[in-house]
Amino acid sequence: IQSAQYRPSQFVFPDDPMVFMVDITNMGVGAFSEFLLYSTQSSGMGGLSVTIDGKPVSEDGTSVFMLKDTLIRKQVVVTRNPYVYQDAPVEITLQSKCEDPKNTDDLKEHV
Repeated sequence: IQSAQYRPSQFVFPDDPMVFMVDITNMGVGAFSEFLLYSTQSSGMGGLSVTIDGKPVSEDGTSVFMLKDTLIRKQVVVTRNPYVYQDAPVEITLQSKCEDPKNTDDLKEHV
């Protein structure tokens, strides 16, 4: 996972979403693969919500089918409760469906 050129401005006000464009490429050995894209916030207050391409994403994730060596750009939007001004980071993880779920350290992008 790599953050694209577009990032939110330095200041994000309470009612404004944080919008990221994320580039994903399947560089595996097969012609295609299916991945899970999910978000986690381990120590937050629950004041954040994440959508990917307009769909709410939870710790269960959303399925992404990817052809080999094909770039996919996803829009990740993080919104917050207007009364929560600071919260813990959110991790966006891309994981192969056939991969060990405990081995994802190289695939995370913190937002």
